[in-house]
Amino acid sequence: MKVLNLVKNDDPEAPSSARLELVEKDIPEPGPGQVLIRMEAASCNPSDLYYMRGEYGVPPDYGFAAGLEGAGIVVKAGRGLIGWRLRGKRVACVRTRGGDGVWAEYFLTDAKSCLPINKAIPAEQAATFLVNPITALGLLERARALGSSGVIQNAAASQVGRMVIRLAKTMTMPVISVVRREEQKELLLGIGAAHVLVTSAPSYEEELRNLAKELKIQVLLDAVAGTETARTLMCMPNRSTAIVYGVLSRQADDPYGGSYPAGNMIFAGARVEGYWLVTDMARLGALGILKRSRKLQKMFAAGELKTAIQSRSSLEDYPAAIDHYAQNMSAGKAILVFDDG
Repeated sequence: MKVLNLVKNDDPEAPSSARLELVEKDIPEPGPGQVLIRMEAASCNPSDLYYMRGEYGVPPDYGFAAGLEGAGIVVKAGRGLIGWRLRGKRVACVRTRGGDGVWAEYFLTDAKSCLPINKAIPAEQAATFLVNPITALGLLERARALGSSGVIQNAAASQVGRMVIRLAKTMTMPVISVVRREEQKELLLGIGAAHVLVTSAPSYEEELRNLAKELKIQVLLDAVAGTETARTLMCMPNRSTAIVYGVLSRQADDPYGGSYPAGNMIFAGARVEGYWLVTDMARLGALGILKRSRKLQKMFAAGELKTAIQSRSSLEDYPAAIDHYAQNMSAGKAILVFDDG
């Protein structure tokens, strides 16, 4: 099988394409509790970019295929009831621990980590089903658990941001979406966003402060963790919480990232907490993930929820597509597609 192996590159400024190598490997055999998936499609997320640079929550496995999320058909199963039931079915899958990732023609994983996907959902959409949609719904559920009527979100033109807008409507939760550019505002208004603010507008802070107070919003969904995050928190009501799920502001020479208003945390009771999908999925367990996915799969199958796609590439062309995605993430996902084999 062909795979895109992750190779070590100590240059922090090196593009993702310089960290990938196309090689051939033997197709693995599934052991007890495992399944072998013939991959149909895979995607690239910001977490993939961080992982390849060694800046993610788990250390990179050099010499193994990269790629955290994809979808395909289960073609073999080792001993075990779950794998046996999955044979011949399309599943969404994520890399859970060491070994090859999903940027490979075949992917070996634990049967219990696979999520059966509705046949009405195309393979390319199934390849984006687990990370962004589950994250978006998880963030909204956490905001509701914190007692907030709705959410403010930055990086709102991202795929997660667009899904938050659509999902929040089904939960009757108001959303204030914050973007950097006017064209991003128009994009979000076009998909039905009710409140979109541009950070460069002269009246931005006043509008944000008034809207947050009017809508009683005390949760910020934070994908940036930079100075704009601190600015946003200072416009929110007392005892607000920032749920940090991304660090888009982090630079190559910054090992930690994050900028928060200490004074606001001391005197206004602002709080900061982290959200990592891996931890949330472990907390939910298989049944909890299935329950959360039912609503999402219905919306995907009906076309009410989908991932924007900017490119479709083969294994040979995918490294260059990832480089382009890294500079144009709001344009949609870069999808790796495989031959029918």
